[in-house]
Amino acid sequence: MIESVVTTGQPWSGALVDTSEMARRGAGVAATTSGRMEVRADVDETKPVGEPVLERAFRVLRTFGAEQRPLTLTSLSARSGLPKSTVLRLTRTLVRLGALERCAEGGYTIGLGLWELATLAPRVEALRGRALPFMRELHGVTEQHVVLSVLDGVEAVTTELLSAPGAVRIPYRLGSRFPLHATAQGQCLLAHSPATLQEQVLSSELVAVPENVPTCPRRLRTRLAAVRNEGVAVVSCAVPEAHTAVAAPVVDRRGLVIASLTVVVRAPGCNVPALRSAVVAACQGLNQSIRSAPVHGFPDDPRPPSTGVLPGDGDRHRGQPGLRSSRDAPDDVAHGP
Repeated sequence: MIESVVTTGQPWSGALVDTSEMARRGAGVAATTSGRMEVRADVDETKPVGEPVLERAFRVLRTFGAEQRPLTLTSLSARSGLPKSTVLRLTRTLVRLGALERCAEGGYTIGLGLWELATLAPRVEALRGRALPFMRELHGVTEQHVVLSVLDGVEAVTTELLSAPGAVRIPYRLGSRFPLHATAQGQCLLAHSPATLQEQVLSSELVAVPENVPTCPRRLRTRLAAVRNEGVAVVSCAVPEAHTAVAAPVVDRRGLVIASLTVVVRAPGCNVPALRSAVVAACQGLNQSIRSAPVHGFPDDPRPPSTGVLPGDGDRHRGQPGLRSSRDAPDDVAHGP
C-alpha cells in the first residue's frame, strides 16, 4: 500500500512511502487526526514492541550466570537479544545505580548495589539468620554440605550453603536453581506443594539435572508419596561426584512448608538412617524457633486450611509436629497414573 506520509516534526513534502513495508519492518506508523498516516521517528525498530524499560534492564541483568566472569557489551547484547545501542544505554544507568560494575578490563559484572538489595529479601535473609545456628550444628556433625532452599515457581533456589574442605563436589551454589523433581530439596518442597503445582511438574518434560536423564512421572509420584510418609527426601546423584542428599521440610507457625534443609554427603558408604535423624533433629529445632517467633515475608498461602495430613503421614513424619502436607493433593497425586 502506497500512501502520503507525514514525518514527525516535519511538513509533508509530498513523498510517497510504502506503509505496508514499514509495518512489516515494525516501524512506528500511526493514524493522525486527519486520517493520514504518521511515522514516529523515535521508535526503535529492533526492540520488542511495547517492552518496558525495566523489563529490558532485567533481560540484561539475567544474562549473567554462575561463571561469574565479566561480560562485554557484545556478549550482553547477544545474550539478551537487545541491540548494542539499547544495552549501552541500559548499562550506563545500571552502573550509575550500582546494579552493575564496570571492570578494569572493560567488561561488566553484577554490582554490590544489587547484592545489597537482594540481601533484604525476607525469604533469604530472615530465614537464613534463623536457620544458620541449626545449619552450623548439622554441618559440625556431618562435616559435609548443608543446604537451605526455598520454593520459587517450579524450582528450588539455594539461599544458604555451608561446606567444608574436602567435601564432595556438588553443583550447588548460592542462588542456584534446580527443577523441583531433580534434587532432594526440590522433591521435599514439591511433595508438600499444592496439587496444581505437583501436576504442573508431573505433566512437564522431566529430566534429571545435571545428568540429563529422563525421569519417569509415575516413579516421581511414588517418590513424593514416600517423602510425605517418611518426612524426608533422599536422592543420590553421580554428577559431578557420587553423593547422596537427605532433605527435610522447614515448617512455619501455620504448619506450612516454607523451605527445606538438606545435608549432602559423599556416596557410597554414607549412613542414610543417621543422616535422616540428624536432618530431622535440625529441622525440629528450626521449626520450634519459627513457631516461637515467626519469619515474615513469605507469600500468603493460597490453599485452604488443612483438615489433616495425608493418609499414612501422621506419626510417620518422624517427630515433626504440626506438619501439613499438600492438602489439595491426596492419594491420587502420589499414586495416580
